Amino acid sequence: MVVLLLVNQSIYLSNDSSDSTNPNLITVPNNLYVISNDNSTKNYNVMIKRSSDGGITFSQPNNLSNTTNSNSINPQLAATVLCFKIKSKFFLK
Repeated sequence: MVVLLLVNQSIYLSNDSSDSTNPNLITVPNNLYVISNDNSTKNYNVMIKRSSDGGITFSQPNNLSNTTNSNSINPQLAATVLCFKIKSKFFLK
């Protein structure tokens, strides 16, 4: 389960009983991105959510890896003023 802790408030970003790990958070102008691993499909996939209102609400998760016979682990985010990069490792089972 991925939980974003704000001042006096917790927001549950993964609303299922699957194992969600390795969360990373980054802000770029007017947007907040959270990326993590999730095994709700029985393989670890890289999921990302976006908030455009300072973390009050988040988009539905977007599966960036869509792996079926392998795990995608250790997602990372990096940003500059002009762009941001998503990095993950893919491993076969």
